[in-house]
Amino acid sequence: MKKHIKTIACTAIVAAFSSFCFASDLYEKAVETFKANKPAEALVLLEKTIKEEGDDAALYNYLGCAYYQTGEYEKSYDAFVKGAAVPFSNKALLYFNAGNAAFALGDFARAETSYTKALEDDEELVGAVLNRANSRIKLGKSQLAIEDYELYLSLDQDSEQAEAISAAIKYLKENKDALVQKKAEDENAGDQTENAENPEEAENAENPEKNGSGGAEAESAAKTQPAGNAQNTEKTE
Repeated sequence: MKKHIKTIACTAIVAAFSSFCFASDLYEKAVETFKANKPAEALVLLEKTIKEEGDDAALYNYLGCAYYQTGEYEKSYDAFVKGAAVPFSNKALLYFNAGNAAFALGDFARAETSYTKALEDDEELVGAVLNRANSRIKLGKSQLAIEDYELYLSLDQDSEQAEAISAAIKYLKENKDALVQKKAEDENAGDQTENAENPEEAENAENPEKNGSGGAEAESAAKTQPAGNAQNTEKTE
């Protein structure tokens, strides 16, 4: 049976785990501190619980969310990936969250890879489809972004963002050639910056519009959502 995970902000977590009633006092304190919206305090307790009691997918997800809330996105990403490596973990949710942390870092290639891994575990995880499309926009992969946006609309036909996404698809299709050219210009500008021998040349390379080389640029159709719900981090079939 396919899992359907609602993608909500981690600040709204109201997670309940089947194993919670058997958890230690330290485990319970760590989780309750996080749920009390005290991420900085929760970090210390979550790290201690994992160190003393061993790997736990739910704790890694809480840990990743806490690091996300405190702006430590690299550590957030690492926590989610470690959680995904725990046997029987909900890899779809954890890789989805890892993708959000990578997106926040501006590492769109790593975000794209993480969302793809999430979709390998649950091909109907609509949040991962949408956020991968947004990542692909940032990477200049217009055609792949279009395919993801269209897939998202087919999976979530009642989406409140349908109008914005449809508009983005139309824009991408109408400006595909311009976007390809813009991507090539950006890559060329990067090469020129690396090889520039004087400050003025470097400035011109970093600012192509100064040299009259503008171009169309597509924005993400919807804001990439922050780390998801920590509920159900143990995989169910």
